[in-house]
Amino acid sequence: MLREKLVVKAAEQFVVVAEDDACDPKQAGTVAQKIADDPKNNVFIGHMCSGTTLAGSPIINKVNLPQVTLSSNPKITQNGWKNLFRPIANDNIQGKAGVAFVMRKFGAKKFALLNDKQAFGQGVTEVAKATIEKAGGSCEMLPRVNSAAAWKAKRKSAKGKPRLSNRTDNESAKMATGR
Repeated sequence: MLREKLVVKAAEQFVVVAEDDACDPKQAGTVAQKIADDPKNNVFIGHMCSGTTLAGSPIINKVNLPQVTLSSNPKITQNGWKNLFRPIANDNIQGKAGVAFVMRKFGAKKFALLNDKQAFGQGVTEVAKATIEKAGGSCEMLPRVNSAAAWKAKRKSAKGKPRLSNRTDNESAKMATGR
């Protein structure tokens, strides 16, 4: 049975307590322990990055606190945690579906792939690369970049190729749109 049976009534209010693990697996354990130690917490929504989810979830699982995460690394649900819920597709599905769509919609065969080497970006990129190669396409793996300016420079080498960027930071939108 989960930590305690969670029943929400229409007039009941939730109190949101925010904690920041900075998407850093080293900080995830501290944040998870703080959440797990407070008996007033009824549900944990997080961690938001796959690496932090893999690091912090064993602590949340130990106290059987219901956990909802948007982290997509397949290893997360392979742990068998009964308290963890993931309402999104994992890396294997995301990486394959994104590439398949671009290949089908635009007839693309040559790609430039970029990721931030974190648990999310790495997994999706590996699946995307395998999907491209299995379909007879080719891809260039661009080195990790940490800013929109560096991304613009890397884009020149990928001119004419669809670019798939798997990043988890606030530079992502600027990098994907070229702004």
